[in-house]
Amino acid sequence: MFGLRALEHMRQASGSRTLLATLYRTPLPVVSKLSSYTSEWAADFAAVKEAVDTGSATIVDVRNPGELQEEGKIPKAINLPLPELKQAMELSAEEFQQKYGCARPGQTEPLILHCKGGIRAAKAAGQLTESGYSNLKVYQGSFADWVSNGGPVEK
Repeated sequence: MFGLRALEHMRQASGSRTLLATLYRTPLPVVSKLSSYTSEWAADFAAVKEAVDTGSATIVDVRNPGELQEEGKIPKAINLPLPELKQAMELSAEEFQQKYGCARPGQTEPLILHCKGGIRAAKAAGQLTESGYSNLKVYQGSFADWVSNGGPVEK
């Protein structure tokens, strides 16, 4: 189980959103929203492939840079490591461009978040929701699913 499905499973098993908020250090209202709208927040392989092929959404990889160097990345994905995500999105457009080599996504721009298995991507969705981002999807299987479905990988 990955990402939002894992969050929902844990919420149901524990009966407590407070446990999830503690585990993921995500504010309770955000955890509630993420777990209540699992299907609305979910992206699958086909949605990510479409974003790669058409540019319909910005793909954000929240893994650490070493993971990308070792395993590769989904084509066109921008790397915003989870530990610096919130700070990165608060940079000015110019600072963001300089540091990450691309334009900073707008708060209503479609974003698909992924990591290796989905947990960090779900946490990233919580952080971005807190910061006012509203058009988010979490690739539940994340990079592991991408590779297992034969998606192209850039090294």
